[in-house]
Amino acid sequence: MTTVKNIPFKLGDRVKLKENYGAARIGMKGRIIDIGNHNAGVEFDEYMSGHSCDGEGKDGYSYYIPFQYLKKISTNVWTGKKR
Repeated sequence: MTTVKNIPFKLGDRVKLKENYGAARIGMKGRIIDIGNHNAGVEFDEYMSGHSCDGEGKDGYSYYIPFQYLKKISTNVWTGKKR
């Protein structure tokens, strides 16, 4: 994914899902690990049968979510992959 200007989120932001989307369920929380034109890669706090967002997040905990399904709950500085 490519990073674009004027997006509502930054890498490391903590987010909460506003409604169900694919395998992700309303109320789930996680952090932004990748940003595209219209969606964000989110690594959720709990396992949700997702994927790794092209290796950016933990396998099974991550999913690409359109911006409109996400609510920012805090801003955090993120330094990159946890390895």
